[in-house]
Amino acid sequence: MRVVIDAVGIGGHGGAAVLLELFHWLPRVRKGWTWHWIILDRTCREFPDPVIDASGVTVEQTRHGGSGASRLMWLSRSLPERVRKLRADVVLSFANIGMPRPPVPNVVFLHQANIFPSSSGERQTGMKTVRYRVLRYLILRGLRKASGVIVQTESMKRDLRLLAPWYTRPAHVIPSGCRTDEGTELSEKTRALLESLGTAPIVSYVSLPRPHKNHARLLEAWQLVARRVPAARLLLTVDKKGASNEAFARIAEQLAARAAGLGIEPSVVWAGELPPADIPHLLRRSSLLVFPSLVESFGLPLAEALCADCPIAAADLPYAHDVAEGAALYFDPLSAESICAAIVTLMKDREVREKISRAGVEVRERYQYESIAGMIAAALEGAA
Repeated sequence: MRVVIDAVGIGGHGGAAVLLELFHWLPRVRKGWTWHWIILDRTCREFPDPVIDASGVTVEQTRHGGSGASRLMWLSRSLPERVRKLRADVVLSFANIGMPRPPVPNVVFLHQANIFPSSSGERQTGMKTVRYRVLRYLILRGLRKASGVIVQTESMKRDLRLLAPWYTRPAHVIPSGCRTDEGTELSEKTRALLESLGTAPIVSYVSLPRPHKNHARLLEAWQLVARRVPAARLLLTVDKKGASNEAFARIAEQLAARAAGLGIEPSVVWAGELPPADIPHLLRRSSLLVFPSLVESFGLPLAEALCADCPIAAADLPYAHDVAEGAALYFDPLSAESICAAIVTLMKDREVREKISRAGVEVRERYQYESIAGMIAAALEGAA
């Protein structure tokens, strides 16, 4: 079977982490298939060129689709033409939006939770409101012609059914997973960072600085934690100086000013973005992962913490329950006191930590990419 995977629109971060894993695993679970990946040109994305380590795989890079208008042209004209020329049997649209008139069966991988009206996170005003409305329209337009959709949690599937009750074709719930441990050594940056912290208890939050990630409320909670566990350090993968993304830089500056105003700056570690391969090392070293995000399509750090046997304190929201089930201690993400109570409990109560660890052993089995790739391949097979 010939499969085209349209990943135009993926520039980096969580989507890229999943994409790079699938580069490795999909050709291994369906060795007789032909896989043609289309990704953005290297100048238009942050993640490195994928390593082709299996037969039957080709990678095409394009500068089409790197902006709003060119993305529309890509989906409406350029991609269908490429699909016909490649004689594909099925297309996986990995970046949320399917073709409006697909020439072959089209399965959409939907991982944009902010399109749902029920989302309780990032406040959408001005141009952001317009952007999400347009994105919602394009996603739903693509789904009307799609042969199937992949979402990562049951809560996303429920939200999709509420948003688009007319959608009656297959909706597959397939999670993302833990990065494959390739035995790579820590980068010098992360090694120096962890060495500088010595034996201090580390509470890590692996997340980019975006409003729905709820960093500001976490800093308020940390003021309370620091009074009860003075030796602890809150590690944020936020660069308070020199972030490459202008929006991230602006939020990081606001967070740094907030931490200073709360008097907690000495106990907050601004780690900046770390190499993806370093995240499992960080989580194994951490006392716990705290995850107060208000909106997620999945929450990849939750799965990675499970695989690293790192205790989790998470927002009491459907996405987190879908991923971690009983392997986390939940809190009200809108209450600094509740966040603090969960963090302190996990740091001080050994019995609670061990209970969560035992629950995690069973839950994390589902987050292995070999089985995840098998489920995606089966969804493509069914559509074709």
